[in-house]
Amino acid sequence: GISGTESIKGAGFILRRPRVIVTIGQPFHLPERKGKSSRDELLDATDLIMRHIAEVLPQSYRGTYVESQLSSKKSQIGVMNGD
Repeated sequence: GISGTESIKGAGFILRRPRVIVTIGQPFHLPERKGKSSRDELLDATDLIMRHIAEVLPQSYRGTYVESQLSSKKSQIGVMNGD
């Protein structure tokens, strides 16, 4: 995830270097699919990706992917990862 980019505004950031943080999480894989994915499968895959990104972001950046939603779905993530 990337945080701190909201402090980069206009040309002023050149003189005052803002703190931008790039956090790289653990690798994960989407479940293998045979054939064309359905709309629901694509939405589920997108949600899984977003939850993984949210895990490495500060709490204030997570939006709809807050900790309570992440912890309730961690078992699903583990199953999808083969953990």
